[in-house]
Parts: sequence; structure tokens; C-alpha cells
Amino acid sequence: ENHADFSGSKNPSAKRVYCIELDEYFDTMKDASLKYGVDKNSICSCCTGKRLSAGKHPISKEKLHWRYA
Repeated sequence: ENHADFSGSKNPSAKRVYCIELDEYFDTMKDASLKYGVDKNSICSCCTGKRLSAGKHPISKEKLHWRYA
């Protein structure tokens, strides 16, 4: 079976993420990426501790901090 076909919530390895500043949970990094235009790889790097923040708040422009839910 080719797991490359999985996307979003159908992906068994997809993890829920939480954005502290937005106080919002997302089923996948892709969902967060599509809603707020933040690169999903950057969100992943933030969750794994490789980056401090990823993207900016749409209104306040403060940096967004992500973690696994």
C-alpha cells in the first residue's frame, strides 16, 4: 500500500496540532497550513523544537507557536 496517497486526517500518522496564540486545535498540520497560510513544514519544525515559531497571527502579527495536541 502506498502511504504517499494519504493526506490530512486520512493519514494514520497525522498528528493534531495546537496553536497557542490562536487557541485553536487542528486535526493536521495541513489543515492549519491551509487556514492560516503557514508552511506545514515550519509548523512541524516548531512542534519538534527545531524552530521557535512558525507564521504570524493574521491580525496582531505576533509570531505563532505550535505544539502537538
